[in-house]
Amino acid sequence: MQFALRGRGASAALALILGLMAASLAQAQIGGGSIIGTVRDPSAAPVPGVRVVAHNQDTNEERSVTTNAEGYYEFPLLAAGPYRIRAEAQGFNVVQGAVFTLSTGTRPRIDLALTVGAVSEKIDVSATAPQINTTTTDLGVVMTRTRADELPLNGRNFQELVSLQAGVVSSPSSGAGGRGGISFHGSTALGTNMMLDGVDMSFGEVNGAASFQSAGGGGTLINTVSVEAIQEFKSTASASSAEYGRAGGGVLNITTRSGSNDWHGTLFEFFRNDKLNANDFFSNKNKLGKSPLRWNQFGGNLAGPIKRDKVFFFFNYEGAKVRRQSQVTGNVPTEALLVQLTPELRNTLTTILPAPTNATSNPLIGQHVRNDRSTNDEQTFLTRVDVLLGQQRLVVRHSYNNQDYATPSLSPTMPTTYPMRYQNAVVEHTTNLGATMLNELRLGFNRVDLFRNPANFDKIPAYISVQGINASMSNFIHFLPTTYSVADNFTILRGRHSIKMGVDLREVRSVRYQGGPPSYSYTTTADIIAQRPVSVGLSFTTSKGLRTLNTGFYIQDDWRLSPKLQVNLGVRYEYSPPLRGGFNVNSSDPYGAYNAAQAPMFASDRNDFGPRMGLVWTPDASQRTVVRLGGAVSYIMPQAIHYYDMAFISPKLSGVSSFAAADVPASYLIYPNAIAFQTLIQNNPDLLPPSMKLSRSVADYNRRDTYVGMWNLAVQRQVSKTLALQVAYVGQRTIKLISVRPLNLVNPATGARPVTSLGQVNFEENAANITYNSLELSANQKLWHGLNYDAYFTLADGRGYYAPDDTITFTGGGLQDPLNIAGSTGPLQGLSKRVFRNIFSYTIPGGTHLQNRVLRGALSGWTLRSIIGWRSGLPLNLTSGNDFVGSGRSAGQRPDVVAGVDPYIGSHETQVWLNAAAFSTTGPKAEKRYGNLGYYALRGPSAFTMDSGLHKTFNLTEAQRLTVRLESFNTLNHTTLGNPNTTLNSATFGLITGAGSQRLYQVALKYVF
Repeated sequence: MQFALRGRGASAALALILGLMAASLAQAQIGGGSIIGTVRDPSAAPVPGVRVVAHNQDTNEERSVTTNAEGYYEFPLLAAGPYRIRAEAQGFNVVQGAVFTLSTGTRPRIDLALTVGAVSEKIDVSATAPQINTTTTDLGVVMTRTRADELPLNGRNFQELVSLQAGVVSSPSSGAGGRGGISFHGSTALGTNMMLDGVDMSFGEVNGAASFQSAGGGGTLINTVSVEAIQEFKSTASASSAEYGRAGGGVLNITTRSGSNDWHGTLFEFFRNDKLNANDFFSNKNKLGKSPLRWNQFGGNLAGPIKRDKVFFFFNYEGAKVRRQSQVTGNVPTEALLVQLTPELRNTLTTILPAPTNATSNPLIGQHVRNDRSTNDEQTFLTRVDVLLGQQRLVVRHSYNNQDYATPSLSPTMPTTYPMRYQNAVVEHTTNLGATMLNELRLGFNRVDLFRNPANFDKIPAYISVQGINASMSNFIHFLPTTYSVADNFTILRGRHSIKMGVDLREVRSVRYQGGPPSYSYTTTADIIAQRPVSVGLSFTTSKGLRTLNTGFYIQDDWRLSPKLQVNLGVRYEYSPPLRGGFNVNSSDPYGAYNAAQAPMFASDRNDFGPRMGLVWTPDASQRTVVRLGGAVSYIMPQAIHYYDMAFISPKLSGVSSFAAADVPASYLIYPNAIAFQTLIQNNPDLLPPSMKLSRSVADYNRRDTYVGMWNLAVQRQVSKTLALQVAYVGQRTIKLISVRPLNLVNPATGARPVTSLGQVNFEENAANITYNSLELSANQKLWHGLNYDAYFTLADGRGYYAPDDTITFTGGGLQDPLNIAGSTGPLQGLSKRVFRNIFSYTIPGGTHLQNRVLRGALSGWTLRSIIGWRSGLPLNLTSGNDFVGSGRSAGQRPDVVAGVDPYIGSHETQVWLNAAAFSTTGPKAEKRYGNLGYYALRGPSAFTMDSGLHKTFNLTEAQRLTVRLESFNTLNHTTLGNPNTTLNSATFGLITGAGSQRLYQVALKYVF
């Protein structure tokens, strides 16, 4: 293998990578956590040769190490769970710390102080894991099983918990965020590495969760894994160690539950009914009653020993049957428009779209609002077995989900169904090679089988869209992505150095079968009446496949310079061979020649070296204050979802093509003539007439992988034994992010395209970027007089250049001028400037002291829990809906600003948010130019949410309890308005037509033994 390396140090870097490949390599903490500390005598001098034992309270597993000459000890990798540390040395009492929980991906420091005495005497001390992080420079939180299980989660989707920290947004409102992504500290929403027990759990073709949302749907209840099966999850972001890669934002690793020496089990039922709920805001406004709601989530789990102290199992089942309201809102044609259309157009519009229910400012366009129903039928299974074999540990876990989801569309007869079958498995083998070395092997399998199926699409000759009226559906797609993972791990301790090395191989095989009818797009109602489409889209039905092998290598050295100062140094190298399977140009020339079938679609990028550096300083001996400074460079590997609109059948036919009046004879523009043409050339691309010029979708052959520079400075203080505060400055810059622009647009002076032999050229290039800076505050209170809480505040500024995260296809609509990409620079999509999050739990005192058993049972065991959130308004990109410049493309073109006119109306009573009088199209139309309104220059409404739960626990016996839960979502029934329509020529411009849900009640019963 040859490497084409740029810059200095190429030979040394190559030697480093080859050296790593020759070793047994590691990714240690991803599969568990580590514990470090120092043992000292009564004079505070370090004690060498002390035997330190970590005892797992669930399985009785013990691991022992010996302190070095500086009294330092380290357990490089332990399974997550409850532990107690003890220290044994001749001439001293045995010292035993308090029980604490070790979380995956964490590295707590626990120092022990010996006292003189006999070894036979044992002394319990309060030493336990501190609340503050004194070992690493990354940012993130651990969400324990208790929090995940007991907080009021609307739908019991674990991903809702991810955003309960500073600087993190789950599923931000952007094109990329709509595919199930997570944004960490201003990162692209699809820059997250999502793992289940250390192996990939993503959708495969995209870095979103394995859920309906990643397929362009929504409504997932049980997202990838049941909350009941989660032991904990750890999010890691910003200046993380080199062991974490394949992420331009954060790493999310979920650890599943395991069995123990004690038998444990749970039975649960979560129930909702419309009789308990309020009516939602827009149903009340439109005089619609409450829709029926039948919501049942149920299941149970069982865990215990197969062979005590040796073999343990855990099994979890969760099912869901939900029938719930789904409010449908959209623009539809009125009879005044329909009578002016051809019979073919009129028949399609009346077949797909319902009648208006409300009038608008345009007599040709009405609004339709109705309450429809979405359905979920889901079953999930998870089985895990842990085997302890002396110095070895074996874990085998398999997950299987059988989930069906159906959602209505504006067309009452065309709902979309999403049947999904999901599997994820891991085999993990860990071996302790003496007191200072450890090896871990992990094999993973991840497969999604999902069919996005719009009903009755084959009965429609062609879809139609015009001036906010959208008589169309998404294409059908059968997704079948599969990922295979192999990792081998090695950790070694040498003096003051903790050295980790690792290799991770991830083969991605992404397969689709997709297609759909043609689509006719008209700018205005006058255009559809005159049969003047601005473009006609074609979707060629075919099977598509893309594949690659992601590889990652790293070395990390955590170097303890002194008891107060630690330096973390590392480097990671990643390489992903170019995707294969589609046709692309063989240069950076978007008008150039295509490559051969099955040839690499891009040039290789072998330059993905990511250095990591961090300083951790504890200025006082008590280690109650820590200052952390860190920086890192990380890379995002290519994701197949971005390239599926390219050509697969033939270079002549991009998967999604289009043509306009400048490209074809006029007869092809008449609705629905394109359907016969699409079928003809799909079966034989050589029949494409020379007079027809279809669009092409290509990508820069010489693209470079997206990379992210991350840095943070954090100061954390343990104020008391239970309270910790942190203030952090966080910066991040994403470079070479994927974006798209249309080229070869029509020249308005000639009515033809610059390159007359081609149609529109949709050119994808890694040229966008994101800049993010924030102040992030946190307060974490452990249990104190019955209260514990976590509070987070983020003050952020994020800027996007060249419409980042605007789209995941070749049809982005946010870019205004394709020849001036800098003109589309502004606030980052989906990012609020100010965000507050708070979660708390309070055990209500009372009753425990009473002698009367009945009164004690009635008054004790009550707990109040809540999740509270507030954010400022999200950025809005206002577009005109018109083609001012005459290029044949209206997408992204913005109007002028009218000076001195307030752009906001902000009426809660009428739900009109934007003022149309503040924007003008007169100048751009007359001068055939783009408007001067900035990119994402406006803001939508702020949002406040509060979900609460009141729980009552009955202790039936010492080992059995029954909990009754009353939970409410949007407890205050506060109306949280959505964002308004931002297309100026729409009949409902500036109007908000959606809102957050009304107050919903949920009753649950959970039996635990």
